[in-house]
Amino acid sequence: MSFLPGATAGGVGKPDVQPELTATAASDPSRWVDDHGDVLYRYALERVRKPDIAQDLVQETFLAAVRTIDRFRQCAVGFAES
Repeated sequence: MSFLPGATAGGVGKPDVQPELTATAASDPSRWVDDHGDVLYRYALERVRKPDIAQDLVQETFLAAVRTIDRFRQCAVGFAES
């Protein structure tokens, strides 16, 4: 995956509309970059206007998500049960 807008590792553009994700895929950290990296990068780049800083922000976002995934899963289970 490339952090260039609309590009993937091979430089091939990704469609703007992605297929519906299953709950399992959405909670699988190994897929997050491919599934959400481009959108997050474009948003960050729009906000900060500096590619290197936008890449750092996206990386920090994914790291924060991985570090707190267990807490999220616990909240999601509690929410589903109520």
